Amino acid sequence: MALSKLLAEKSAAAGNARAELAAYRSSPWWRRLGSSRLGWLAPLAQFADATLGFLRQNVPRNWATMCDSVTDNFRVIRPSDFRVMT
Repeated sequence: MALSKLLAEKSAAAGNARAELAAYRSSPWWRRLGSSRLGWLAPLAQFADATLGFLRQNVPRNWATMCDSVTDNFRVIRPSDFRVMT
């Protein structure tokens, strides 16, 4: 009696595992990655917010002091000097 009960439990567990695997395989690949592998998205968003916040708020507010540290060392690039390959 105990052996048949044990076999029934193992069979049910195997059936549950098959169902979970089928559900896993049917989901899109980006959902399979899980939040642990996409954890870099939050720090990236924080970095973008901080950088854009600095450029949008701090630079205009402090431009009088920052303008002396900004260089105007640039050159004009002529489009005729480059070939664009598509």
